[in-house]
Amino acid sequence: QTDAAREAAETARSIGEELGDEELVASAGAAVVGRTVRRSRTAAAPASASAAAPAPAAAPDPHEQAVRRLAKKKSMTAKEFATASGFGEKKARAVLKELVAAGHAGQFKEGRVQRFWALSSGARPDIGLPAQVMTVAARIDANGAAAIARDHARSKLLGLIGNDEQLARVVLSYRLLYKVDFRETVERSLLHRVVGAGTEERLGSLYFHPHTLDVLTFSREGVVFAPRPAERASEVVDLDGFAAFAEATAAELPISETDYRARRSEKDVARETKTRFGAAPVRVTDVFFPLWEITLQRDGGAGYRVVTIDALVGRPVSWPAPA
Repeated sequence: QTDAAREAAETARSIGEELGDEELVASAGAAVVGRTVRRSRTAAAPASASAAAPAPAAAPDPHEQAVRRLAKKKSMTAKEFATASGFGEKKARAVLKELVAAGHAGQFKEGRVQRFWALSSGARPDIGLPAQVMTVAARIDANGAAAIARDHARSKLLGLIGNDEQLARVVLSYRLLYKVDFRETVERSLLHRVVGAGTEERLGSLYFHPHTLDVLTFSREGVVFAPRPAERASEVVDLDGFAAFAEATAAELPISETDYRARRSEKDVARETKTRFGAAPVRVTDVFFPLWEITLQRDGGAGYRVVTIDALVGRPVSWPAPA
């Protein structure tokens, strides 16, 4: 074990020398020297049956410093990483390739250039997401979704016609909504105009589907999308006042990448807020809504059916897919 640990420390020191990382070289060198001294002292001292052998010091992770450098920016090209590391671009590409293979880094193509990012950052620069995103907090867990799935499973009619369905799996996914904070001026009722100002200013939020730009309404009956569910933006009944919101790490969320990449622009949704409701958009932000996708099977896998429910009240929902 001592020889293996010493070999690992020497390997780390070698990699540190290649990277030009003095800290890594020093720590690896100390580990090697420390083991050599301990070995000499152990050989000179009389053996003791009761004395426990000293535990070898852990060799430094040869990738740690490289990951730290990579994490200083959202993403880097090989050239940028080479500049930050102080060595050539060829060596930078080799190191980045090692980081990807070891599961420390991800890569994506931007135009003609390959970019790399540290997975430990929690961000998803490959699809344009920061480390922290806002989500609607799920109220139904996997066990609850499975129980609801059994309620949706079909059985033979009178025990003779059709096929029994069994639960195959339940999968949690998060879908994008555009949250638009707005400000609108509303005319007050005749009675209120007699005793006060004729208009009042209201603030609120709307939630738009990112592809159809339909507006979300929500109740205990579930989620419904409509182009203009109310005359005034402030009259739309949605998630506000019912759902809880929480920040989450983007890299840890099961986000539908296809759904996110196909989104309309924030300018489009801001324009629709003004056009449909006469309300002034103040801010547009991403919010991710939790859905359970329930797969039911029949005849041992001869056929499948998918039922999607929201993770708030567990009602079936028709969530439009990208066109």
